[in-house]
Amino acid sequence: MIYFTALYFCVYNILGQKQKAGIPRGYFGSLQYEFMRVSEALL
Repeated sequence: MIYFTALYFCVYNILGQKQKAGIPRGYFGSLQYEFMRVSEALL
């Protein structure tokens, strides 16, 4: 579980650097979707 949490924040930081103007609406939702998709792929 700690591994997935670290992966989540890693992706969050990478995407956060691309959105220097700020976090757009629905950003967290799409990020959560990507995280779930990666989790399912690994599992």
